[in-house]
Amino acid sequence: LVGCLRLASEQLSSQDHYDYGMRAVKSIIVAAGNLKRKEPQTEELLLTMRAIKDVNLPKFTTEDIPLFNGITQDLFPGLTLPEPDYGSLMTALQDACVAQNLEQVSSFVNKCIQLWETILVRHGLMLVGETFSGKTCVLNTLY
Repeated sequence: LVGCLRLASEQLSSQDHYDYGMRAVKSIIVAAGNLKRKEPQTEELLLTMRAIKDVNLPKFTTEDIPLFNGITQDLFPGLTLPEPDYGSLMTALQDACVAQNLEQVSSFVNKCIQLWETILVRHGLMLVGETFSGKTCVLNTLY
């Protein structure tokens, strides 16, 4: 876990909102604990990798995501994550998109899911991004 964050801090671009300290470690441990409670039969190494990705991917820039995926593949060789089941969340997101007259583009839905996962493990968060990049729509879709 610490090795993954150390490699990410060394290899990824420098952004003000990137955090690789104890706060990041705690968030990953909380996420892994939540996953373990929901899926007690799943292998812990798989849950750890999923927690690392769930906590970190939402905050990375588009250019850093492939680099981070490479780091996790090097640290967890041969492990592939199964697609998580977001059944009721996906239904609620689809209903919210229809109610707001928004297109259900996969990248938008993925950002909604990432924000939802971040809210589950963080006490506070800040949405940052370019103007008209969809921050408010993502937030309004979840609420």
